[in-house]
Order: sequence, then structure tokens, then C-alpha cells
Amino acid sequence: MQGYTYRYPFLHESCGIKVVNKNVQPLYKHLINIEHPSMCIIGIPGDTVVFYMFDLQVRFFLQLMKGYVTLPSKAEMLADTDQDIRAHRKESQSTHTHVMHLRSEKYLNSLASMMRGESPVPPVLLKIYFESFARRCEDFTAFRKDKYKIINEKVFVREPGAAKYPSK
Repeated sequence: MQGYTYRYPFLHESCGIKVVNKNVQPLYKHLINIEHPSMCIIGIPGDTVVFYMFDLQVRFFLQLMKGYVTLPSKAEMLADTDQDIRAHRKESQSTHTHVMHLRSEKYLNSLASMMRGESPVPPVLLKIYFESFARRCEDFTAFRKDKYKIINEKVFVREPGAAKYPSK
């Protein structure tokens, strides 16, 4: 998330969302506009299992709109957000509070726990994320060719360099 700048020129100041130093606030669970809870911004957190997160965030918001998810009071949402920011600053040197990385499981499961009929994030997805992150650091030129095969909700197999790209 180092090279990205968050800009939302289409948002009117009355919506209450501010972007300061890559932090979009005030958002409950990095998603719900605390000032106007019928508004959400999908996809802000980074360094996580992003496509799973996008899906979970959309389903969370849909359940909220259908009345299956109940939000805490505004004061409780602000307190939860403040606690999340403080925990992030304690665990990381990054001032970008939407970076999940090691907080991914806790974040995703916090959304799932509020939803009707939702299970915790399958551990295998997080294992693949962290394996691929390590592979990126270890072998930047080849990690994208790795293929991952999910065996069950806890186990996967990595096939190094399995992806072959035809030459043109």
C-alpha cells in the first residue's frame, strides 16, 4: 500500500469522511461510515486476502442493509475504531492503519462474527496469503508463477513455477 494515495473527490464534506495520511476516517471496521451508517466504502484495507475480504465486506454490508447485522451505537463504533487504530500503532511502525497483514484473521473474523450464518475465514486462505507474501520476498521474479491447490480448509500444496505463460 506504499504507492497508493486515497482520494475520493466525489464525496461531499457533509458525508463526514476525511482522508488524512492514507487513513480514511471515521470508518467502523474499515468499512462503514460512522457518521452515515448506510454508506460504506468497500476494499480499503490492504495487505490481506483481498478478494475474500471484498466478498466478505459486500456480504456484511448487504446483511446490514437487510437488518441481519446490527451495528453498535455511534459512540461504541468510534471507541472500537479508536481501539483498532491504537492496536495497529502498537503492532506496526506504519501510520497507515488500513494495512492488515498480521491483523487479517482478527479483522475478517470480526466481520464474520457479526453476520448471520457466516463462518470464520478458512485458515487455508490466510496460510496461502502468508506463504505467497514470503515467496514474494524470497523470489520476486518467480513467485507469481506459483500455483496453490487447496486440499481442505487447513491444508494447501504449492507447486513452484507451475504457471506457464505461452510465448507470443
